[in-house]
Amino acid sequence: MSNPGAIGKQISLGGKPYEVIGIVAESPQAEVPVTSDPSSFREKTDVWRPLQIDSSSSDGNGYLTVAARLRFGVTLATANAELELATQQFRRNIPGMAQHSFFAVRTMKTVLDRTVRNELLILWVAVGFVLLIACSNVASLSLSRSADRRREFSIRAAVGAGRRRLIRQLLTESVILSLAGGALGIMLGFAGIRGILALDSAHIPRVGQFGSMVSVDWRVLLFTVALSVTTGILFGLLPAFHGSSTDLNEMLKQSAGNSSAGFWKQNARSLLVAAEIAIALVLLIGTAQMIRGFMAVRFANPGFDPRNVLTMRMSLTSTRFGSTAGLSQLAETSVARLSSLPGVLSAAATCCVPLDSVDDYLIGDVIIAGRLLNGRSHGSVNVTTVTPGYFDVLRIPLLQGRALAAGDKHASEPVVVVSEALAHKFWPNGLKDDPLDAQLTFPDFPENHWRIVGIVGDIHAAGLETKAPPIVYFPMAQTPDELTEYIVRSPIGWLVRTREDSRGIRS
Repeated sequence: MSNPGAIGKQISLGGKPYEVIGIVAESPQAEVPVTSDPSSFREKTDVWRPLQIDSSSSDGNGYLTVAARLRFGVTLATANAELELATQQFRRNIPGMAQHSFFAVRTMKTVLDRTVRNELLILWVAVGFVLLIACSNVASLSLSRSADRRREFSIRAAVGAGRRRLIRQLLTESVILSLAGGALGIMLGFAGIRGILALDSAHIPRVGQFGSMVSVDWRVLLFTVALSVTTGILFGLLPAFHGSSTDLNEMLKQSAGNSSAGFWKQNARSLLVAAEIAIALVLLIGTAQMIRGFMAVRFANPGFDPRNVLTMRMSLTSTRFGSTAGLSQLAETSVARLSSLPGVLSAAATCCVPLDSVDDYLIGDVIIAGRLLNGRSHGSVNVTTVTPGYFDVLRIPLLQGRALAAGDKHASEPVVVVSEALAHKFWPNGLKDDPLDAQLTFPDFPENHWRIVGIVGDIHAAGLETKAPPIVYFPMAQTPDELTEYIVRSPIGWLVRTREDSRGIRS
């Protein structure tokens, strides 16, 4: 229950006073990402502050999420075409990292469903295959039953029943049977989905806590009725036409013991059984492939071990964290305290948590020292900053050289660790070319040179459905101040590996 007396009161946020001017009604349906990160749709927003932007300032964090409604008649393609012009102007006005920035429009549904869309699509196709199997079985049984009822239909036809009337009767029986199956499916499906979501629904958007928002409404009922009627008609047509094609003389001959008619009847049933087995086999193979694809997506190897790893994000508002010295000191102290907690194996800090937010990953141009340069750089790579122990926390394998160490401080030699994808991109023969000890330079920070001291395995940082990008890992203590100032405008990520289930540490 909100308190109307809060209007006009002063609250303190980050040491600054703010006046409460309104109260927003809380609704379980308002499940919207609070950032561009799709994983944040679970987060609850307690306070809304006005976004204040100085158009004359170039001090920004490089990305901003805007919620808007398109005008009537405006398509996504048209909106993105207009934003492409804005992107080109933005890149001309702000050099450097802005060369990799862009403006784009995505639907809210795309943002919310991005992480589970492929999994749900595969499941949907698999369920469709199962439906076809069930319908083919029922159709085969109906064909067999209609063959047994041909004498009945012949007698009814003899007393005046037309073929159209017989077809209508058989289709009605098929639709009623299909509707009964649909009603049973609604009950079993509702109970089953609620049971599954009660176990784990953390990665599925718009389902509510423990699947509380999943319910049988008029849209589900209407879809079920429409699907039941459609399948009842489609898979009842063949039995209906077969059963209604009666011939009284043929029935009389069969009753007299005509061997050829009996032989045809047995062969027809054998063909029906063979067709049913063939269709079921094909559909079962398709279903197995769909389930296999779902399992491959669901349990795809991201390149690191997320089990028993707890992630946290922290926004740093103080200006003392805008420098590399201030941020690295905070990270070192915090990691030491986290590592001392009971049940914690290791901890680390990073600007960019894998699979957490695509927009957090920075893209920068890189120059390989000693190579001919034709243009601004030799190519673009993902850039991230980490503390020592990052690869141990996520169990990213070290392929060559060494990992970042505690001795990689600001006063020591600048070093970096790169991913295998980066080694293959700039050294065509892969690790055989030995990228170790190569010097990297970045056009945005031309005065610094970093030596490659290690190569680690690839990770699917932006999503399991995308290729592993080439990544350069900077020691957080050696990150240029300009890059640190840019990074801290977004929340810093903390990674903690526990001995057992991380939920115990979280509580």
